Amino acid sequence: MELDPRFFKALGKIFERKGYLDIEKELETGLSPRQLRRIFNFYIGTTPKAFSNVVRFQHILNAKPSQASLKENKL
Repeated sequence: MELDPRFFKALGKIFERKGYLDIEKELETGLSPRQLRRIFNFYIGTTPKAFSNVVRFQHILNAKPSQASLKENKL
């Protein structure tokens, strides 16, 4: 089975933006939102939005925010 390059394009965009993007508007893969959800579900087992949320959360954890920055940025 051949891997879908549109899936990897979407993954790259999510990682590049650290999960901070509007999935339906900013992921220009040439796929409809429904097709994109199906491909993500096939390869990862979840939706692009859920995956983006995980990436965003991991970015926050890796940043090791302080109490002050958490209050300022409302993370």
